[in-house]
Amino acid sequence: MDRVLYVLILEDEQAAAERLISHLHWGGFDVSWSRVDSRRSFFNALTEREWDLVLCDHDLSQFTVAEALGLIKESGRESPLIVISEAISPDVEKAASLLKSGVSNFVLPDDPARLLAIVDHTLKEQESRLKQSEKSAEIQRLASFDALTDLPNRTLFFDRLSQALKRSRRVGDKAVVQFIDLDRFKEVNDSLGHAAGDCLLKEAALRLQACLRESDTAARLGGDEFAILLPGTEDAETAEIVAEKIIEAFAEPFVIKGQSFPVTASVGIAVFPGDGEDAETLLDNADTAMYQAKRLGRNRFKRYTEGAVKDEMLANTTISDTEPADTGSGQNRGTVVRLNLFRPLKDKLAVGLAAAIIGIALGLSLSTVLTPENGSQIAIEEDMESLPNMAPAAGGD
Repeated sequence: MDRVLYVLILEDEQAAAERLISHLHWGGFDVSWSRVDSRRSFFNALTEREWDLVLCDHDLSQFTVAEALGLIKESGRESPLIVISEAISPDVEKAASLLKSGVSNFVLPDDPARLLAIVDHTLKEQESRLKQSEKSAEIQRLASFDALTDLPNRTLFFDRLSQALKRSRRVGDKAVVQFIDLDRFKEVNDSLGHAAGDCLLKEAALRLQACLRESDTAARLGGDEFAILLPGTEDAETAEIVAEKIIEAFAEPFVIKGQSFPVTASVGIAVFPGDGEDAETLLDNADTAMYQAKRLGRNRFKRYTEGAVKDEMLANTTISDTEPADTGSGQNRGTVVRLNLFRPLKDKLAVGLAAAIIGIALGLSLSTVLTPENGSQIAIEEDMESLPNMAPAAGGD
């Protein structure tokens, strides 16, 4: 064996423990060991380090093998335990129960060949379990964290946000969501390439985390979009204090490949419960507030307000063209007006609401809403003689 084997021995007699160690040395193991004989000393030894193996006398005077197994679990360790017994199965039912509880095997105290074989087999099994555990943990990490920044991804963010909202409903405090978009990030990608952009995103993630408490969450939603969760917040002013910290953190230009880039941040804030009752609504409203911050000049934060959706849609919507509306019978009923939205809307209800707000604000009477798949443009039929029908037509996703 090319490494030290750390062995903890539960044994009343020092001489018996030394015989076990001599067997291991005879088998070629380089052993670092310690003997304990009481609950307290055993538990203390478990908390001090991770032991490769625990050898336990079956007939302890102060406590039982079953209690020893319980202490291993209580300590959070996964050290395999081999029972040393004068008989391989002193009590068949008891032995079976102990094996089921977690004992790795039984061995006679004076059977070095069997001891070495069992130790070797136990160590290989333990190594296999640890590798499988590490593999499972890595799969879980990849499913929950962003591969580039190592921040929580959208899935984990929504899970933590949902849990925070449950807590806030129970205790009556607030939860804050912030949506963050990097200003002029595209300039870095266009001038230096995506590798440089990735470097900037990693640095941006570090700056965001430095602004938060341990209980807060910073997540990367995709591209240069990030989100922050501030659970258990006393008041909405706390959200603005954190937003100011983020703005300050991004005030210093990013240096990528020797070039300085003034990439700032625009932050939108939504607070539970006033700005939304569920996770998706809160994030959407924080997103809307962030777009308002950009429209006001970037490098600032904006708190969500009820009028934010209407104001933002009107400020960022243009009419691209108009055309006659044909009913199918050859008669012209009015005009189709095509509106370019400030950002894609993929929800049919959201498209219908957008058309209602924009159309009414522009003085249009709406009879049909036509929704293309990308949601970035909507077409409405203007008909001064028809009552508005706000249900979106089939075809949008």
